[in-house]
Amino acid sequence: MAEHSHDDSDYSVVDRARMTLGHAPAGLYLPGIDGATRREATRLCARDYLEHHVFFNNRGFHNHLNHHLLAVFALGAPVKRLQDIFDLHKGMQRPSYSLESDVQITADNLADYVSDERHYPNFIKFFQGELEAAGEGWKTAACNYFMDPRVFPLGMSGIFHPLIQLGYGLEFESKAITATALAQACVHSSSFKSMFSRDTVADMNPDSSDSGLSLMQILDRIRKDPLAVSMEFNPVPYSNSSITDSAEKLATKYTKYWS
Repeated sequence: MAEHSHDDSDYSVVDRARMTLGHAPAGLYLPGIDGATRREATRLCARDYLEHHVFFNNRGFHNHLNHHLLAVFALGAPVKRLQDIFDLHKGMQRPSYSLESDVQITADNLADYVSDERHYPNFIKFFQGELEAAGEGWKTAACNYFMDPRVFPLGMSGIFHPLIQLGYGLEFESKAITATALAQACVHSSSFKSMFSRDTVADMNPDSSDSGLSLMQILDRIRKDPLAVSMEFNPVPYSNSSITDSAEKLATKYTKYWS
């Protein structure tokens, strides 16, 4: 982790990152997806893994480099296009932190280190070890960690970016990318303090007479809710805690109607 920039001919990064990419999504069998493009996509994802932090600035804005790479790889982009995308993104990225030798994250103490971006490399190391130890059941292990009550509210924060990263990791059968998704979740602060808590989920009653409303019916109720009417628009996400708190109350109130 936290390695310097690598030369474009350096394929040793793949082994150092333990980066692998499985088949592109099963629904897409497009021209252009071949051994050469897979090799380049794997190398560039490995470079992103080794060189960059999950946040490209100190406001928690997310690194989307491997999302872009994997999306165009699955659509059959040529090798040059993959490299162009990497070059487009890399200039804005922050370098990852170095491993903290005095931090040893375990399944028992991980809650002691969450919500601190300095621990991102240590979380990657921990989760990659856990996924390797799980063998063929690594996807189940990953999902179990993501759904862990200590992790889940964090994983659903940051406009769901940890969940998006997890989807890429599982879909492309990459333990390395999946480990970064779990690490990414753990370095977030909770955007929604109660919406994804165990108590809130337990309180949802699918047998309620109001459950099973259509999406448009739910949105219509939200639109007419006095709390929604009183909220002011703010173009900067999470910059106004009162708006965020109101949005969470609305989301928590109406989520139970969806089934």
